Amino acid sequence: MEAVNARQFANFLIKRMREYAQELNAHRAVLENYKQVLSPERVNEMLDHYRRAPAIQALTEKQFADLDQLVEQLGEDPAETALLELLERWNPTGEPN
Repeated sequence: MEAVNARQFANFLIKRMREYAQELNAHRAVLENYKQVLSPERVNEMLDHYRRAPAIQALTEKQFADLDQLVEQLGEDPAETALLELLERWNPTGEPN
């Protein structure tokens, strides 16, 4: 398979990140409402439990496998190298989802 165009990859990545951000924001809203029913401490305990759950970790790895493959397909073009460097340095700010 030929190398993936850096612009196509960036557009694909941004689209997927938007989809995940939308989903995470929806879940966050539900979680905040759930904290009104249970104690916030109990909800946080449950959240921590699922963050460490092997099944959740495996699902996350499966969801990102395609992105890992796309990164591997990037060539040595300077623009593509710059994109990879940007992604490695990227540290989003703001409240975590």
